[in-house]
Order: sequence, then C-alpha cells, then structure tokens
Amino acid sequence: MGSLSFKTRSYEKEILDDFELQGNDLKRNLRELERINRFLGGYAPILKNLKVVLQEYSYEGPLKISDAGCGGGDMLRKLSDWSGSQNIEVQLTGLDGNPNVLALAREFAKAYPIQWQLVNVLSPLFSEHQTDVLLFNLFMHHFSEEQIIHILRNARGSSRYILINDLQRSPLAYRLFQIVSRIFNFSYVSKHDGKLSIRKSFTRADWEEILKQAGIEDYSIRWQWAFRYSIFIRNL
Repeated sequence: MGSLSFKTRSYEKEILDDFELQGNDLKRNLRELERINRFLGGYAPILKNLKVVLQEYSYEGPLKISDAGCGGGDMLRKLSDWSGSQNIEVQLTGLDGNPNVLALAREFAKAYPIQWQLVNVLSPLFSEHQTDVLLFNLFMHHFSEEQIIHILRNARGSSRYILINDLQRSPLAYRLFQIVSRIFNFSYVSKHDGKLSIRKSFTRADWEEILKQAGIEDYSIRWQWAFRYSIFIRNL
C-alpha cells in the first residue's frame, strides 16, 4: 500500500461524485456496489437497527423510511423484500441529488412500490422532507465533516430516527476491497472509488466528534462486519 496514510481522511472527489457520469459506466458501477453490499453484508447494520426501531416506536399507518443518497436503490429494494417477509407496512422513499442515478434506480426497481425524489442533501429542500426513519447508507463519506454536521442538524428536525452505516478507515479494509475487486473483476470506476471511499471514511473517534458538533447526544456506535460503523440516533 506504499505511502498511503490512514491516520486522517482523504477529501479527494470520487468519480461517482461527478453528476455528468452516466450511461454504461454509471450503470455498471451501481450494479457492482450492489454486489459488494450483498457479498460483504452491507444491508445487515441497517436491518439490525430497524428491528430496534420497531421494538420501541409506536407509529400510525405505514412506517416511513427514506434513504438519503439512495444510489441505485438496492437498500430500498432489500427493505421492501424484508418488510414483506416480516408483514410490516412501510412507505419507502429514495432521495438522491443525481438525476442520472435516480433514473437508473427507477429502472432497477420497476417491480417495487418505492417513491423517488430528486433532492440534494445540502439544499434547503432536504430539511423539509419528513420521515420516521432516515437512512444514510454508505453515503456520508462523500462529504466533509462540516457538511455532515450540517446534514445531521437538518435531519434531526425532520425524522424520528437516523440510521447511519458507513465504512471504517482502515488499511485492512483497504486490502480486503483490493482482493474483492479483483475476484469480481470490477470496473475501473468501482476499483478507484472503492479504495478512495475507504480512505475518505471514518474512525470511531471521527464519528464521536462529528456527533458532538452536531449536538447529538442520544446515539450508539457499533462496529460491524465488514469494516463498517453502524450509528443509531434517536430524535424522539
């Protein structure tokens, strides 16, 4: 891994951060991200925390769940299948600021009752979105600490719970992704962004400081396989 340092976060832009990315390159990248989630248990942290929500939260009508930065919508499709198997009534909404990504999410989820909204999480429109549970699944590492604090402050007033699942900054996680990306013959975009995402991600101390600055006190942080941090925030 040469001279790469994991002591501090990288702030380099990922290829996927370019809203001009579209076509087959974007479609293949989103499908490969879905394969990573399936292979490395990327859905488990969110599902585990949703079970806690259901145990303690009394809601009327369908449970409203919104996924901010939903990408290709694979988390929402997983939730739709899961809620059906558990006989739980849900209203699922995918939020993303990239119209090209949302178009593909709709294409991937034709058979699913999911709503889609073009919303940039840094815009005032995001703070107006009301939901019971707000998800940030492998999304926060795209932003600076200051931006994350801003997003969380806005989210506190628009949701009952915030569930975050994101990568741990770790040389072992970096090496694991290198191996996985070779096994599955990932595209250049996925290989580049996957390695960079780990360098842009967080330690537990990073999250503790971010949550403190956002004024959030009622939370828990748990390490999850594979090299992820799961954060459960109550806004009750």
